[in-house]
Amino acid sequence: MAHTLVKGLAHIDEAKSHMRALESQPVFSSFVRTEANFVRANRDPSLASPPACPKVRVALHAETGGDGLYTLWGVLNSRFGQRAGCRGLAFGFFSASCSTLIMVATFDNIQHGRTAQLLTLGIFMDQIQTMFDAFKFYPTFLIAGFLTYTVTRWRTLLAGCFGIQGRLKDIALHVGGALSRPEDPEARRFAWRVYRYLVTTHALCYAGTDGRLKGMVLEHELQRLGLLTADEWRLLQPVNYISRETVIAWLQADIEQAFDSGVLRSADGGVLLDSVRALRGAMAGFHNDRLDVNQPTAWVWLMTMLTYMLVFLAAVAFPAQEFENWAKLVTEPENAASLQLTQTQSVWCFHWWSLLQGFIYSTCYMCSIVMIDDLQHPFDVDIDSFNVDSTMIDSEATIFATLRSRFDERAGEPSVVVDGGK
Repeated sequence: MAHTLVKGLAHIDEAKSHMRALESQPVFSSFVRTEANFVRANRDPSLASPPACPKVRVALHAETGGDGLYTLWGVLNSRFGQRAGCRGLAFGFFSASCSTLIMVATFDNIQHGRTAQLLTLGIFMDQIQTMFDAFKFYPTFLIAGFLTYTVTRWRTLLAGCFGIQGRLKDIALHVGGALSRPEDPEARRFAWRVYRYLVTTHALCYAGTDGRLKGMVLEHELQRLGLLTADEWRLLQPVNYISRETVIAWLQADIEQAFDSGVLRSADGGVLLDSVRALRGAMAGFHNDRLDVNQPTAWVWLMTMLTYMLVFLAAVAFPAQEFENWAKLVTEPENAASLQLTQTQSVWCFHWWSLLQGFIYSTCYMCSIVMIDDLQHPFDVDIDSFNVDSTMIDSEATIFATLRSRFDERAGEPSVVVDGGK
């Protein structure tokens, strides 16, 4: 039991830490890069490496037993649970209000002998139930289909983030291994430029998605972090809308020049240049096909409108189903003696069963609506959001290490020491 409690609380603390990381200043912007630090040898004690990164996301698994209860409690305490629960509770109160109004109208018409009005009310209640039964399939079909689509898109975006990481690390791996003279200052300056361009490209890729990074270019943040020089910054201003592609073009031009000058061995030149072009394609696909364009707006509008119509209709339909029972309660002779008691205890009381019915039914649909809204914006602050700060720092740490992997070599020494140099 104690182990279950500790594990469950750890799940909740992990989720809260993820949310705090999404709301705080990114770790990426806390590390200032300098050429003097980058060209140091790996054994230099003054070498400063990129800082540790938080998790890209937190998964609260659907578990059973005590762990599942604590996971459920964490979900209920999240923004997702609060938003869906508040909407469901609002519809529950609306359903309870409709229940009271329908019951009051029924008893009032019976007491005053308004047979025609009672008949009209009964027909209206029947029509509400008929309409609800006939209408509920289509919104359910739309929301189930779009939820499947949204989850698939969310997973594709997550895979796209890791795909971009892979392309960046591949380029760094190629360049770090192809340096012909890693001890040469010119080779280290070239590796420094590759490092800056790769990290800058990655930051520009997410600058329009994560709210913490949107102002990075406009506020000269990339210059402050040592990723762009003043001249490079000025060159990017006229092409600000395609700055990411421009930096990739600089990267390719530098690599081709390094092959010509002998800084890089040309044996795998075609593979390295193909990796640069693949990086551009992966980033363009991430934005154009998956993030910006691939969104059926008409489907979203229709689904949202019909879902709220269904929930409003259900809030009236559930009390309408009790109309016949209420009318029978006061019209049958054996119930006449208890009519006064019924009026004082039931007619004017709060109908908690209608509240419960409306809350449970509407919360199911509201959870789906909130889930779709959250998954459509995977870089906002929520439990299923991606922390792109984590992907950028993780990529930068790998790029930093692989580009500098041979900086301890000296001319004439082997690139790998076997068995501790014995």
